[in-house]
Amino acid sequence: MAQVFKNYSQAERRRQIIQKLKLDGVVRVSELSELLEASEVTIRSDLAELENSGVLQRVHGGAIQTVKNYYALDSSERLEERKNEKLQIASTVSKLVKDGDNIIINSGSTCYYIALELREKKNLKIITHSIQISEIFAENSDIEVILLGGLINYQYMFTHGDDAAHQLNKYQVDKTILSVDGIDLASGITTYHHEVADLCNQMLQKAAMRIVVADHTKIGHTAFSQVAQLDVIDYLITDNQSKEKNLAQYEKTGIDIITQDKSDLKKITE
Repeated sequence: MAQVFKNYSQAERRRQIIQKLKLDGVVRVSELSELLEASEVTIRSDLAELENSGVLQRVHGGAIQTVKNYYALDSSERLEERKNEKLQIASTVSKLVKDGDNIIINSGSTCYYIALELREKKNLKIITHSIQISEIFAENSDIEVILLGGLINYQYMFTHGDDAAHQLNKYQVDKTILSVDGIDLASGITTYHHEVADLCNQMLQKAAMRIVVADHTKIGHTAFSQVAQLDVIDYLITDNQSKEKNLAQYEKTGIDIITQDKSDLKKITE
């Protein structure tokens, strides 16, 4: 008799895989197949997609955890991790956004908090590929939201692909706000999500002002896929702990770096 598998959703299976990987550091296809009541073919497909997202590395018979990876966290955990730093960044970014601006904003927990700050603005037009961020503005009739279409990454709830890029190409905006996973003098700005690297580059190219946001842990760090070189950035908005980094070297590339320091804030409030 053919084996009958329980109908876990794809998102639930992958969440369970991530949780087990966080606990054990390693997972096996046969064990996951039994635990999740899914075929080994399905489990291998899940592992392949999670590897593409940078969460794990496949090995013979299973997968191992990569170097501690921010994207192995659940959405709620990502929102809580370094929350104070993200709130600092969000507060600063809101000072750069004026009523009536047209803005592109990408996905990520830092941009989530930025979107919460921007709800109080008037007559904004927001273009985003983040389903979660688009929902934040649902109750504000003063803000128009354009959600880019395309393929959906259900784990992180963003769209990507050729359709998203084609739609984005129609627009030109005042400001792009881009959250990144790494910013480094040699490798530029990088993301763990290779499928959106080109789309994020396009977001920067479509704006008159290009704002990159990254907390102190991202500075000097390189993620999986390059988005752009540093010379495309107008502002890097970060938290006060970044002052421990060698920010002067980044400023030499022409970037204005803004923290919560009063002297920095004067640059955008005067």
